[in-house]
Amino acid sequence: MTIKYSGESGLNVYFFYENDPEIPSFLIEKGIFKGEKNEFYLHGLEKETKIYAGLGEKNKTTPYSLLQTGTKIVRAYFEKLKEKSISFDFEKIEQNLSFFLLEGLFLEIFYSFHLKKEAKKRTLEEIIIKNTAPEIVRRAFQFSESRNLIRELVDLPANLLRPHDMAEKIAAVFENSDIQVEIWDSAKLEKEKMEGILSVGKGSQAAPYFIHLHYIPENPIKKLILIGKGITFDSGGLSLKPTDSMLDMKGDMAGAATVVGLLHLIEKIDLPIEINALIPLAENMISGNAYRVSDVIQYKNGKSVEVVNTDAEGRLVLADALIYSEKFESDLMIDLATLTGACMVALGTDIYGVFSNDEKTGIDFASFVNEKTSEKAWALPLFEKYKDQLKSKIADLKNTGKRWGGSITAALFLKEFVPENKKWIHLDIAGPFFDDGIGIFDSMATGIPFESVALYLEEIFLKQ
Repeated sequence: MTIKYSGESGLNVYFFYENDPEIPSFLIEKGIFKGEKNEFYLHGLEKETKIYAGLGEKNKTTPYSLLQTGTKIVRAYFEKLKEKSISFDFEKIEQNLSFFLLEGLFLEIFYSFHLKKEAKKRTLEEIIIKNTAPEIVRRAFQFSESRNLIRELVDLPANLLRPHDMAEKIAAVFENSDIQVEIWDSAKLEKEKMEGILSVGKGSQAAPYFIHLHYIPENPIKKLILIGKGITFDSGGLSLKPTDSMLDMKGDMAGAATVVGLLHLIEKIDLPIEINALIPLAENMISGNAYRVSDVIQYKNGKSVEVVNTDAEGRLVLADALIYSEKFESDLMIDLATLTGACMVALGTDIYGVFSNDEKTGIDFASFVNEKTSEKAWALPLFEKYKDQLKSKIADLKNTGKRWGGSITAALFLKEFVPENKKWIHLDIAGPFFDDGIGIFDSMATGIPFESVALYLEEIFLKQ
């Protein structure tokens, strides 16, 4: 498919804010179209078809509302119209906001995941983007391409993406890049004493893995560690989940997928950040060999953990990665994990939780996300008193606390494995990683928090 910046098309999309005086008068007079948010009108003429797309009140336009408009208009019309060429006129949209509308358009146009016998045939061959800077278009395309890579990994069913499958796919993504890929199998995990990953993974016939991705740009000015939880399916283990709670658990590797997408983008746009990315991969399954409630895991750093719930497995595999991170220098470390249902109880399905061992860093990160991106985040406290819930009579820690404050106790557990003097942010993305059916991604993977993390690294982290 070709993206152009000028030319003619038989299908043209025009965006208008609400009550714009340049909306054709016949639309206003007949009450057909006023430019209200996500209001669309298709007007067929002899030589061309026009789609009028409403953006709502100008002073209420947000990155999210523009992303939403982009996805909705594609879903509403494109497959029905069977056009080979389409043009979008961005004349009315401020340059600093056009990125988000473009991202929404590209996320939908270039994503068609399905496993059906009959594939939907897309006829579109050419996209014409008028009245916006080509560099913004290219940037939006790069972001959407990497984000769609994440979405495809998360949408894949677990029988097609077991730990070894995901390891192979990650290796394939970076096969022709400068990113170094190191894959550890079970034998190497045992040698390195990564007991959390081995314990969680031993109930599955699919062996666990650990992946280290290393990116060194030509002139790096910052050093970053990324860690992504990669549970390719989470049954809960012997602490078995009910069926409804398992339905989205093919996506319990969304943190790992997001890390892959971030490196995919960062190399393309040439951010001067040296990155060490660590991805523990395992399936949390039931068998006679599965790890048990009351087991004690001995970690390489000497700490022991009593397992009181096998469904709190994500923190156990992340602990190994956090311990291993001590090998690398960093200005910041970020872990991304679909970690707790408790975070969803607290924040719902649109907002992800932010924790940090530097309170200002966590608050500033969440503020940036909410003010400058299409995503939503909220800074939550690492309330030290709750650490008492993790006390064990026989080990250094238990892997869960009491019912209340579960996202906080999970973050406090992880903090116990963060190397001393490392600035660390933990993102609990359990809520928004998958569309709940009322969002803009049509009950499929969202790619959140890819956009907000990428923009934060580019606009804040590099400039600190």
